[in-house]
Amino acid sequence: MGAPDLLDRLTAAGLRLKADGDRLVITPRARLSDELRDLIRTNKPALIEALRDAPIDPLVASALAKLVIDQALRRSVVAEPDRNRGYRVGIAIRRDGGGYATAVLSVPRSDGFDLLEALQRADA
Repeated sequence: MGAPDLLDRLTAAGLRLKADGDRLVITPRARLSDELRDLIRTNKPALIEALRDAPIDPLVASALAKLVIDQALRRSVVAEPDRNRGYRVGIAIRRDGGGYATAVLSVPRSDGFDLLEALQRADA
């Protein structure tokens, strides 16, 4: 399992990871199983490098968690209002060959149809 797949798995387990120099900061620690701890120890250098290259957005983490919890789902969308009176939207899509595709969108809040149109574009 490569670092990106492991990051997806850890995020889907409800964990937030952050690289702090040569350290990994993982929260909430209560969600770490012995199996996940072993995977993290084994892959720590690759995880730190991957986190430095591509941090995981909390909205994407929430969307991924829904896919892991409900294996029947093909895609998951999580939205929240942003500071500019619009929406931030995290999207996770289960790939046919395994793994996930993710995206974060910023959508202006003029009406609900703008959000629907942005989601349709992301799903295309």
